[in-house]
Amino acid sequence: MDIPQYIASGVLESYVLGLTSGQQSREVEENMGLYPELDRFVGQYQKLLEDYARLHEVKPPVEWKDQIWNVIRDQKQPVQPPEMVPPPVVAGEIQGPEIPSRRTRIQGWLAAAATVLLMVSIVLNLHYRSRYTRVRSSYDQLIVSRNDLVTQNQVYQSRISQLESDMRVIHDPSLKPVVMEGGKSHPGMMATIFWNPATRSVFLALNKLPEPPSGMQYQLWAIVDGKPVSLGVFGMEGAGAGLKQMGAISGAQAFAITLEKQGGSSRPTMANLFVSGKV
Repeated sequence: MDIPQYIASGVLESYVLGLTSGQQSREVEENMGLYPELDRFVGQYQKLLEDYARLHEVKPPVEWKDQIWNVIRDQKQPVQPPEMVPPPVVAGEIQGPEIPSRRTRIQGWLAAAATVLLMVSIVLNLHYRSRYTRVRSSYDQLIVSRNDLVTQNQVYQSRISQLESDMRVIHDPSLKPVVMEGGKSHPGMMATIFWNPATRSVFLALNKLPEPPSGMQYQLWAIVDGKPVSLGVFGMEGAGAGLKQMGAISGAQAFAITLEKQGGSSRPTMANLFVSGKV
């Protein structure tokens, strides 16, 4: 017999739990007599169930003891033990003292163990379901946090890339910086132009300008041969995000920024001049 395979089949556990048929039980008992390994396994499994039942036994309330004794004392007639009817004797059969089998010895606590196991199973199911709900909620929160971190990281990477690009522009020796400052009407206001005369590229840094009123925009001008040339309109959105590339120009002698109506103007409104600076 392949002992490990026989044990792995689960028939021994079924035998201990009383789930085998009469024929299967006899076969198990015969094999136990032939193979000591099987007998030891059954004994160990029975002990495991007994230890588990003792560990999880449910003690009745203390007050039940007094109630039971009260019922016994109130009995008017002594309780007669039930008449023992001997089993019929089959002719030719030799009667002997009944020896309880291994299965009989565990039937008393097997039902209690099954009940305890059922109760424990219900409690564990409720416990782990609640725990699963909490873990699932925490997992969902982690996913949301992770997505937020990914979004923030993308924003930071974009800003870093913009800053690196701005640094290359600022440190380009071919670019001329032109600082535009506010006059008496707008003291403390400032913006900076980085202009490449060779490529005609113009970059604008918004150092300090207020948010324009609703329906208004800033407009950048280049002064070429004494005449203003528009280099585009802009708002303050993304003011801290980096340089703004404006329209290209050559031959500029000065730059200025005015506040105009939405969409810009064909000529600068000098009353709304915010900052200006010479090349």
